[in-house]
Amino acid sequence: DALPVTCLPYDDRIEIPDGFRAEILAPEHPILKGITGEWPLLLGANEVEPRPGAEVLARLPAEEGGFPLLVTGTHGRGRTAVWTSDIGPHWVPNDFVAWSGYGMLWRNLLAWLSDSAQ
Repeated sequence: DALPVTCLPYDDRIEIPDGFRAEILAPEHPILKGITGEWPLLLGANEVEPRPGAEVLARLPAEEGGFPLLVTGTHGRGRTAVWTSDIGPHWVPNDFVAWSGYGMLWRNLLAWLSDSAQ
């Protein structure tokens, strides 16, 4: 119930061996603050459905289904988020982990979740 997405009742893995680039929908969001330029390729994600009131910050491209990649929401008085890929090194290849935006994405996400974002 706390997640800003609904998980599907079946195997929801989306494998994209050729890779895809995240489509950024809300570059001004504090989680994406300071992350500029093209994101490295990702190799997969889980298919989910955003819940009403959730904000999809990034998604897979339309040709790969347009499914949510990074989604935020609230639960009670707190914040919640979902990243539908992994954190590496399977669907998130080494090039993504080595990317300058990788650490910033996770720092920003944790700061936003803990409500200490600037």
